[in-house]
This record gives sequence, C-alpha cells and structure tokens, in this order.
Amino acid sequence: MREKILKFFGLGSAAIVTDFVVSTLLYYLFAWPLVVCGMVGFLAGAVVAYFIYLKVTFAERVLSFSWLGLYRFLKASFLAAIVRVVALSLLDWLSGFYGFVTLLLSICISSATRYLLARFYVFRKIAPPVTDDLLEQPPSDTVIR
Repeated sequence: MREKILKFFGLGSAAIVTDFVVSTLLYYLFAWPLVVCGMVGFLAGAVVAYFIYLKVTFAERVLSFSWLGLYRFLKASFLAAIVRVVALSLLDWLSGFYGFVTLLLSICISSATRYLLARFYVFRKIAPPVTDDLLEQPPSDTVIR
C-alpha cells in the first residue's frame, strides 16, 4: 500500500505539474480566460496521466496502449473536466484568490476525480472468464441433495 501511495504522489504529480504549468503559462503569458486555460491544461495533464496510469500505476494489470483505451480514458475524464469547470468558476467567482491559487485548487479537485475514475472504471480489474470446467456436471455417482 505504501508503494502505491508513493507512486500516486510521485509519478502522479507529473500530470498535475503538467496541468498547472500549461494552465498558468497560458493565463499569465497570453491573458486567456481562466476557465479556458484550466481546460487546456486539463487536457495536457490527462494525456500525461493516461500514460502514467497505463505504464506505472496499474502496471500489474498488464495493459497496453490503444487509441480506444486513450479515448475511453478521455471520455471518462469528461466528468473530471466538468468538476474542473465548476471548481474554477466557483472559486473565481466566490473567492478573491490569485489566479494560480484558483488553478491549483481546481487541479487538485479534478485530479482526484480523474484518478478515482481511472482506478474504478477505466483500468478496473476484470474478472477472469468462466471456463467450461466450472460448468461440468458432477460425476454420476455423486449424490446431490
């Protein structure tokens, strides 16, 4: 468990850092609206997170890259994107925080949402298929009551 926590915070921070750097640069260098910057950063962080989840976090599940898998991850991350927009909007509207603080808080909230979706939906463990030997009939000398 300790190893998983270290992986989550150590490698998972790469996606968060990517998200934060892209969002902040767009906000301060180009003066784009905060919500737009947050969403572009979110997309960049989501792509980084997919590869970290695929190759490191859920490596024991022996998964390989596929465009369909990436699409499924991005589609599932749509909920985290909605959470990001709501958090950005509410924090920007209701608080007097600086832009980077608002971005950082919304990144933390949506990254936690994205991780939970990845763990329990996108990269979930799939039960092994039922084989014919489980469906075999008992021997004829076995009495079933």
